[in-house]
Amino acid sequence: MEIIKKDAPDTYNTIINETQRFSINTFAWKKITVTDMQGNPVGTYLAMASSQSNQSDKISFADFFDKEKLQNEAGKIWDKLSGSLEKNADYTWKVSNNESFLLSPGQYHFKEEFLGYGEYKGSQILQPLITQRGMVISTDKINQDEFNWFGTGEDARQEARDKASQSLWNKDYSLKGYHSWKRLTEEFAVGMDGHTTHGDMAATLFEAIKIMAGWSPEDGSEMPLHLLEAMGILLPQWGTILVQDQIPPIDKAVFAQAKHQFGDDFGVQAWYLRSVGDDTHSIAYANGDHNDVASFDQLANVIGLGATWRIGDNIRLSYDWGQNRTDFGRFMNGNTIYQHESGTSDFDIAGRSNGGTPRFWVARIDIGKADTDKPGSWNAFADYKYFQHGSFFGGNGTEGVPDRYMDGIKSFTIGGGYVPAKDFLLEAFYTFGAKGIGKRDTLYGPETFTLGDYTRVQATFKF
Repeated sequence: MEIIKKDAPDTYNTIINETQRFSINTFAWKKITVTDMQGNPVGTYLAMASSQSNQSDKISFADFFDKEKLQNEAGKIWDKLSGSLEKNADYTWKVSNNESFLLSPGQYHFKEEFLGYGEYKGSQILQPLITQRGMVISTDKINQDEFNWFGTGEDARQEARDKASQSLWNKDYSLKGYHSWKRLTEEFAVGMDGHTTHGDMAATLFEAIKIMAGWSPEDGSEMPLHLLEAMGILLPQWGTILVQDQIPPIDKAVFAQAKHQFGDDFGVQAWYLRSVGDDTHSIAYANGDHNDVASFDQLANVIGLGATWRIGDNIRLSYDWGQNRTDFGRFMNGNTIYQHESGTSDFDIAGRSNGGTPRFWVARIDIGKADTDKPGSWNAFADYKYFQHGSFFGGNGTEGVPDRYMDGIKSFTIGGGYVPAKDFLLEAFYTFGAKGIGKRDTLYGPETFTLGDYTRVQATFKF
């Protein structure tokens, strides 16, 4: 309230003089069996015994942060309801078009049976079955392991009251409201409220304030984040963040190469590169409700092989292959582990698995040679590149394609050059068919991906 007072004093004065009724979580449950007037079964529902807010005295917003007052008020509501919580009932009710999302308009018979006291820990929204008869969940949407049953005796009744008394301030026991719309005709719809059995009372309070006083703290959000930030108040938020992999640059390395020529037209080479003096690089990755950390002090330990074959004066074929034999490379070439139940949008992240030793290879054909000392000379080439994530450290030297089209990507490139005048070179490059070798992470599981075609045209003048 102090935040609202600083941001909008007039609104604050309006709010503190207002009162409102709130619903409690009764922790009392009944089974409601619905049949039509011919006795045919329509549905079976688990209902929270009445938690209606009209049983409570109105609570001042000025008192809403007084835990003792809230607890006393919730206890009084439960005491008023206690005489009806365990009662069974049989009755007939005519359901109107704007009274239920669960039943079609018509006459029905309802049978209520008290089951006991307990705590529902699932995520289903309790919806109104009919007016003033409590909130329900269809029994076919409930798993028994989502319930913690207290029982039916005096001890269970007392436990239910103790928890219900906290349901106006304790987010683990409070009700969180949801508002839904049901369209009856093209022009007309009705709204109905539902609840979950574990909510966020701060968000519920702010929603009530927005409706009552028209105060919207930050573009309709549920919390005034910019005001809290100005006051130095930080609110932790649990969730998953997608972070792009960053391959650290190699600062220092040793490099050795050996070449051998077989005649005038064929040659082979072998080379070795090892980074030295690397800093320790630590990478955090999600695993359930926490982060694990992997640390590496060796980035590159690369071996490479290559061969070149010249056919006549104008054609050259080349092939290069290599792999980065470090734990860092295998980590980068791995993938996130997802736990996913088919048919749902729930993806739980359960750590990361390493991949194989990341490798790369390039096959290329070159025709001709563009020489800036020879006007009219030209060259053309085509290549195929394959670089697994963790095998590429940047600086590809091709001119025709950026690093983004190399790291973890396979692609084709064609290109050529032409010398229209001495010391003047025109070149063009076109990269296509660029696809991810592995899958990239999203919040909803891994996905395959492609990159758009890439074209580069450049001119070089030597002087």
